[in-house]
Amino acid sequence: MPSYEDTEEAKARPGLIAGYIPPGPVAAAYIHSEYPVSGIMGPVAGGKTVASIVRGLVVSRRQPPSKHDGVRHCKIIAIADTYGNVWDKLIPSYLDVIPKWRGEWKGSSGGRAEHHCRFEERTVGKIHMWWQFRAIGDPVALDAFIGGLQPTAIYLYEGTLLPPGSMTKLAQRLGRWPDPNSLTGPVHKALWTDFNAPNISHEIFQRLMINPSSRDKLFVQPSGFSPLAENLDVLHKIDPEYYKNTALDMGDPDEVKRMIENKPGYSRHGKPVYADFDGQLHVAKTRIEYQKGRPILLGVDGGGSAGIVFLQANDWGGLDVLDEEVTPVGDFDTAEEIGFRVKIKLQTRFPGCPVIGFGDPANFSRESSNDEKRSWMEAFQKASGVTMFPASSNALNARTSSVKRKLRTLHQGRTLLQVDPACARLIEGFLTGYKLQRIKVDNAIGYKDRPDKGPFSHVHDGLQYGSMGADGDQGIIQQAIMAAANQYQHAIGDFQPELIT
Repeated sequence: MPSYEDTEEAKARPGLIAGYIPPGPVAAAYIHSEYPVSGIMGPVAGGKTVASIVRGLVVSRRQPPSKHDGVRHCKIIAIADTYGNVWDKLIPSYLDVIPKWRGEWKGSSGGRAEHHCRFEERTVGKIHMWWQFRAIGDPVALDAFIGGLQPTAIYLYEGTLLPPGSMTKLAQRLGRWPDPNSLTGPVHKALWTDFNAPNISHEIFQRLMINPSSRDKLFVQPSGFSPLAENLDVLHKIDPEYYKNTALDMGDPDEVKRMIENKPGYSRHGKPVYADFDGQLHVAKTRIEYQKGRPILLGVDGGGSAGIVFLQANDWGGLDVLDEEVTPVGDFDTAEEIGFRVKIKLQTRFPGCPVIGFGDPANFSRESSNDEKRSWMEAFQKASGVTMFPASSNALNARTSSVKRKLRTLHQGRTLLQVDPACARLIEGFLTGYKLQRIKVDNAIGYKDRPDKGPFSHVHDGLQYGSMGADGDQGIIQQAIMAAANQYQHAIGDFQPELIT
């Protein structure tokens, strides 16, 4: 008995993608992305898979015609982690968009499949879109698969389920079919992927969200609980309270955050200190411009693995985190080494600004240094040229409360704390790295009362000291600014320091 896709009823459906409406503006932008590497992260049932399949048609249209037959040829390799997921999830969604009868279908359940589609469009002419469906389950299979691979484009279905290194390695194989010499122009290379919010440590999230290159773009759908959630027109036909009831079925609040709220998760060994942090709300979309003449406040946590943030108050009472300077993971810094790097950054990134700093009170003690004659902070102050003051408290609750208030307070739709996207270590710490370790307490799950000491704790401690400094007595801060301006030579010149009001 023929499947539905082969029936006359199915064949009567007009057009290849006729009637398709993207589930929302984020998905629409993803479909038409011109970036070589694109990803869409969203809640379950947000319409991501179908959007990814439609994107295949867009990429096919962008290929240059062949010199030989004038056809735009595009081989798309769609990859999932298992053939079970290929046949149970990916292919059914694909056939909803592009039925078998639209081309030459080969393959049977449990193995490879492919679909040659040939059609003509009024605006771009003839197109040959060749989909191949494959599964890669482990790193060894990935390396074997990549050898000799010749796609035009690659689609990673649920990319975060694939073996480590998949995106990076596969992106190197784009644009190899057809022979570039046979084309009238350059190949339009594209790799795209869809996924639910992963654990922050996942390499795809690290690449697309934390450290994107100029070739990469991540499209982030709104939370399923948001009135701007995508695909609601379809989901409300299934259940008017679709996401609310799905959350109840999930039960696990961590899963709800990832799978419905679309917030990257964290390792089961701990939870973030700042549960209110939202990358879409607190991380600026572009670099934050500093204001010349207005003081730069340093927040400093010293030691062999130091963490330093560069802060500046803005016009509406908020605090901008402009940059960070951190010790590379696994390395060791002396106060003089990181102090010199801070000095260079102040001179090159923030010329024309007076500078003061607030740091861990313990770093002002000579016991904090291997030098019996001066403390760690004294050595840092001399190397950086920055006048440093001890923060008003070293108590963890006072420090984190200062930051939490700024995360939670809104002014005209913006939170009081805005983080420049260049602050990679700080952002990753907010999302997961700066966390409370998970422990068992009387056969129940609990968490330690202090964050883990690690690569993220120092830069976050620095932020806390700087935030407390910004909260401090304004009279003391004004005196400190003027004293710093008189001492910090590169910051004075022919301007008058602007006092915080």
